[in-house]
Amino acid sequence: MLYNRTTSNSSLFTKEEVLRAGMSAELPFLSCGVAPEPQHPWDSEQGKYDLTKVSGYGFWVCQDVEDLDGKVYRQNPVLVVVPNDEEKLTFGDQVTFDELVGYYSRKKHIFRFQAKKIKKVK
Repeated sequence: MLYNRTTSNSSLFTKEEVLRAGMSAELPFLSCGVAPEPQHPWDSEQGKYDLTKVSGYGFWVCQDVEDLDGKVYRQNPVLVVVPNDEEKLTFGDQVTFDELVGYYSRKKHIFRFQAKKIKKVK
């Protein structure tokens, strides 16, 4: 689900949180999911997710990162939510994201990620 804070112009999601999670938003990711997962919006009045609507699609990706010393780190898969599922991916495709941002929940101790668009690397 794409989150937009309605009480302020600022967002909980930032580029710095992507770096804090040990990933680079500029480097390509590997698709490691079978299919995009529909994300449903929260209905405050009913106190549950509205399963009749789709607010975005989640793509499972991971990233190999090499530091300055040449040591390679393999990242665990993360779910990145984008507004649509126009890009058809298969397992192992390289992808990049437009405006990838993240959020860390101190209450639940988890990261969440979202982007404006996903693109397959040719």
